[in-house]
Amino acid sequence: MKIVPNLEIKQLEDGGRQYVCKKCGTILFTIYNNKTYEIGSSCPHFSWWEVTKAYYYLGIGAENKKELEHLRKDAVIRINKPESMFVYVLVSEKN
Repeated sequence: MKIVPNLEIKQLEDGGRQYVCKKCGTILFTIYNNKTYEIGSSCPHFSWWEVTKAYYYLGIGAENKKELEHLRKDAVIRINKPESMFVYVLVSEKN
């Protein structure tokens, strides 16, 4: 896993992990030992994006190429459920 500034990963008692913004304490993502998870909140330092798979993987509808590049390059967490047409991406903002 790449090192992400301002991101703290806390171990949970059940063996899971919680991803927290070091700057403001916002809980960004929690994954439990049983592989279930909760998407947390965005903050000024990290943002959750919900985009279609066609947009994320193929660039379909991407009018702003820099935005798509940012989502791909700065992804901290990417959730891609097979049954969903969306990809959920947590990215680090440059704050």
